[in-house]
Amino acid sequence: MSRIPILALFIAVWLADFLATQFEPVRAWIGVPLFLLPALVVYASLSHSLAETTALSFLGSIGFDALGPGRLGVSLMPVMLLGFVVHFRRSLILRDQTYAQ
Repeated sequence: MSRIPILALFIAVWLADFLATQFEPVRAWIGVPLFLLPALVVYASLSHSLAETTALSFLGSIGFDALGPGRLGVSLMPVMLLGFVVHFRRSLILRDQTYAQ
């Protein structure tokens, strides 16, 4: 199995963290920071294993907290909880999709 998709996902999380915390024109134009990490964690939990989802949510939330003005570890629990819930309920979420069957 190729590791290119998970590597690309980790790079996307790193870029999303950087975009949400450091790129001021996007924040000024929209009015709020873009927090794309939950969307990427949902994608990872629907398409990858639990270990990859856990690693992605851990590194993504620690990276976001390290780059942002908040305290380190504040976003860790909500993002990991989101990944766990979606991963364990993905059979219910994907039951009507023909490609998942």
